[in-house]
Amino acid sequence: MLAMVVDDLGTVLALVGATGSTLVSYVLPGLIYIKIYPHNDTSKILAYIQLLLGIVITPLALYFILTNREVSH
Repeated sequence: MLAMVVDDLGTVLALVGATGSTLVSYVLPGLIYIKIYPHNDTSKILAYIQLLLGIVITPLALYFILTNREVSH
């Protein structure tokens, strides 16, 4: 059904990659560490930063994919 709606499979793969990889790499590890580790120290602060980065990176990546903009170096 998705193949009938979307013209470019690359866009679908980009959306899956932007959401899935960011979730697995940034959001879930930070969130799990925050929930499991009871002490407030530097490592927990870094876990919050990692979680925040994931929350910022995901919509930013989706924006660039959906607007077909490229990040210039």
